[in-house]
Amino acid sequence: MISDYYDVATSDALFKYCFQNLKVGANPPKQKYLILYIDLVAARADDTTTFKMHHTSRLIYRALFDFVAKYEKILEYSIKDLPKEHLEALHSVVARAKEKGLKIYMIIDELDSGFLTVDE
Repeated sequence: MISDYYDVATSDALFKYCFQNLKVGANPPKQKYLILYIDLVAARADDTTTFKMHHTSRLIYRALFDFVAKYEKILEYSIKDLPKEHLEALHSVVARAKEKGLKIYMIIDELDSGFLTVDE
């Protein structure tokens, strides 16, 4: 829900639907952002460290892929331009947003993912 509040892609109709009965609905944000949501919940605690890191890399890349697909017109950046490695892709997307004078709000969901569990 917070992502909809700050998202440049949230239509006025959706904003009104989500927030009209809340105090924040009367006070739209002064700044809107491109929202990069990374869901790490799928990284399970019982996975080995090596598999968990590989899986996490794929989850990050998928989030970047979805991000570029959503904001392709705003960023003037195509999925075809996205590097295949997740950290290079992240750097490339952030650099493009910076070039365009846009800000990214990154939300990382790792609740109950076990991502921070230490292997014994």
